[in-house]
Amino acid sequence: MQMRKTKLKNNYCRGMGLMEIIIGTTIISLSLVGLITSFNLFVSTGLSNTQKVQAVYILEESIEAFRYIRDDGWTANISTLSKNVSYNLAFDGSNWEATTTSALIDNVFDRTITIVDVYRRDSDDDIIASTSPDSKTLDPNTVQVTASVSWDGDEVNATTYFTNIFND
Repeated sequence: MQMRKTKLKNNYCRGMGLMEIIIGTTIISLSLVGLITSFNLFVSTGLSNTQKVQAVYILEESIEAFRYIRDDGWTANISTLSKNVSYNLAFDGSNWEATTTSALIDNVFDRTITIVDVYRRDSDDDIIASTSPDSKTLDPNTVQVTASVSWDGDEVNATTYFTNIFND
């Protein structure tokens, strides 16, 4: 009777080693699949953000280019531009200019600048919307500028104000 119990115990232990190998292999395989999936997600996210980062730099360049145009002469360069019209920015190697001729950057990005008149409330000189019912006056020395960069159905934009700091 003692012999029979030992024989059953040996058969039971032999099967346990195989089960441990199968469970260990499964755990390692699932861990590797998780790591590979995470890596693919990080790479695809990084690649999709590349164009957005480029667009933001182009947007920043647009604001700086408009600042250059303003500094080059308010009366000659800003006052002559039509309001509520989308302009493109062109660089000829030494100067920036606002133009209606469209040109893609790197055959991907479309950059525009839109200029809007600015009104100030008569009572406290704060900037207000042109549709405000308050008593207001057009400020000829301030414009609202919205820069936009679009690509493949996406878009980033920024709005800021520029003033005639040189009063020319």
